[in-house]
Amino acid sequence: MRLIGMVHVAPLPGSPRWDGSMERLITAAVADAHTLIESGMDALLIENYGDAPFTPGGCCAQAWGVAETLRAHDALTRAMSTEFQTLRKTHHG
Repeated sequence: MRLIGMVHVAPLPGSPRWDGSMERLITAAVADAHTLIESGMDALLIENYGDAPFTPGGCCAQAWGVAETLRAHDALTRAMSTEFQTLRKTHHG
């Protein structure tokens, strides 16, 4: 059996609850990922449900949100790639 953890990112630029800091968003996502991996997760998914409530903002807001989701994913991947492999070996032999 494989366990998959979910990293829930905070609201992204263009959403009503965006707080203005990608640095804080990425730092929190990486901290959550560490916790999930240390808890024995085999893989991680990232999602941005923090953008709720969903409001129509047009194409520009949607494109910005997608771009920032990918930016957070990239930062998370870079921060966790080596550590994830090391922790996975430690937890799963």
